[in-house]
Amino acid sequence: MKKSNALIILFLLLLLGIGIAFFSPILLKERGKREKPLLQKIPPPVVAAKGIVESEDIAEISSKHTGLIKKILIKEGGNVKQGQVVVIIDDNTVRVQLREAEAVVLKAQADYIKTKADYERYERLHKEGAVTLAEFEEHQRQFKTAESELLRTRAQVDYIKTLLDNYMLISPISGVATERHLEAGEVAREGAVILTLSNTNRLRITAQVDETDIGKIQVGQTAQATTDAYPERVYTGKVKRVSHDIKRKKIRAFDPVGWLDISTQEVTISLDSYEGLKIGMTVDVRFPKLTDNK
Repeated sequence: MKKSNALIILFLLLLLGIGIAFFSPILLKERGKREKPLLQKIPPPVVAAKGIVESEDIAEISSKHTGLIKKILIKEGGNVKQGQVVVIIDDNTVRVQLREAEAVVLKAQADYIKTKADYERYERLHKEGAVTLAEFEEHQRQFKTAESELLRTRAQVDYIKTLLDNYMLISPISGVATERHLEAGEVAREGAVILTLSNTNRLRITAQVDETDIGKIQVGQTAQATTDAYPERVYTGKVKRVSHDIKRKKIRAFDPVGWLDISTQEVTISLDSYEGLKIGMTVDVRFPKLTDNK
């Protein structure tokens, strides 16, 4: 009986040993699988944002005087050359002032001619002793007064003509008209912007990055841009500036989440090439994590 019990115990120990030998590698392998992710460092996420193509060189055309807009000579999206007249403000009031000033000049000029002739005649008579010194000096004084008045009225005419130049608004750059803020027939207040012009040869991307992601971006970092217009193209460039100002998101996404009132900071990007891109285009910007840039 003791011998049978010993055999049973030996048999059970043998089975236990076989079980441990068989299942141990599996248990260790499964444990390793569970523990392996805990040993890995989770990489920082890639920052993505919406951006817009803008010009680095923008000119805002505004009137220096309040007046009625007579003509806008460039359509929105139309090309413009430096020095080209783009807006004409009604200048009838100033032209009336100019005509009145020119009439004053004509009278001053006639007085000048008359007093000059009298002065020169009295100067000869005084040398001959035919008139007194007081008479000569009086005509000399009248001539000097007429001369000063002629110079003053001519200066007034010149000044009014310079005012007329302010009613012909000229483009300081070559580019396109990106926005018309007012139309012909409307009154342009002094300083109010009528047209916005942009230089198409100097472009940049302005991306709006959520403020929670801004710490993952720095100047010099690589940036990539894509657009639905050219889905096969990837534009590359560098971060040139990270704004410190916090603003509300302007560029809205089609995703309803994109319409949330989120605070953003602007990031300026300079691309290696802008081929095909137009001012006002919306682009998707990706900022690979810093380790990807090295």
